[in-house]
Amino acid sequence: GLYVINEQQIEQFIATPGAAERIATVNDINGDGVRDAVVTINDSRFPNVRCYDTTSGKMLWQQSYMQTGFVDNMGWTSIHAIPSALTFLENNRVLYAAGDKLIMLDGGTGNQLAIHDFNDQRINVSHVFQIADMDGDGASGILAVGMWSTSAAGGWSSSETSPRKVVLYILGNTLGRVIHSTEFIPQARDFEWYTMKTVETQKVQGRAKALVTLNKRNVSSEHYMTSGVTWIVDLSSGEATGQSADAVLNAGD
Repeated sequence: GLYVINEQQIEQFIATPGAAERIATVNDINGDGVRDAVVTINDSRFPNVRCYDTTSGKMLWQQSYMQTGFVDNMGWTSIHAIPSALTFLENNRVLYAAGDKLIMLDGGTGNQLAIHDFNDQRINVSHVFQIADMDGDGASGILAVGMWSTSAAGGWSSSETSPRKVVLYILGNTLGRVIHSTEFIPQARDFEWYTMKTVETQKVQGRAKALVTLNKRNVSSEHYMTSGVTWIVDLSSGEATGQSADAVLNAGD
C-alpha cells in the first residue's frame, strides 16, 4: 500500500493490489490543490501503473504494457509487464520502464504518449531520469540505465554467473530517438560479479555525469566479499571510469 504523510503524520493509507515498488507525483488532477501519486506495482496479473488521489485515496487511472509471458498452469499468455523504473517528467508526463521498453504517459489521464522499444530482451532498464538538453534542440533529454545480459542463452537473467554489461542510453525528449549510448563490462576477473545498486545524475567539474554504483561480489575458496564500485560516466563523451564508492563520495565536486 501507499502512505500519505504530512508533517510526520499519516494522513491517508491507500491500499494497492500488490506491493507498491516506486512512486512519482504528478500535477493535481481533480482540483483539490494537492499533487497526486503514481505508483508501480510488482505484479503481472493486472494493470500495474496506477494513479491515486492523495486526499481521498481514489484511483484516478491505471495503465500497463501487455506482453507475452509464460505462466504456470496456463502456458504462454498475455501478461502485464512488470515496471522496473519510474520518474516524473516536465509537462506533467510520467515515464516508466518495463524490461527493454520505455513508456511515456500523460500524468493527468494515463494515456500513452510514446514508447521506445530497444528490441532486445537481454536489456533490463532499472533507472530513468530527465536530464539537461544533450543535443542542442532546447528540450531536456532522457537517461535510461540498466544491465544487459551477455549470456549466450539469451533472455535477461539476474543470475550472478551470467556476464553482464552496464548500458546507458540518452534519448530525446519524446523518446523518438537514441542520441547516443554507452556500455561497459565491469567484470575484472573470474569470480567477480556486479549488480546494480544506485544511479545518480549530477555535475562534476562542470560536466553532466551519471554516477553508477554497483555492488561487487567476490567469491573465493576462503571468503565471500561485497563492496561498492562507482563508475562515473560522462554523458557527453560516454567515457566511463570506475573507482571505489568511498573515493567518489569523499571527492566532492
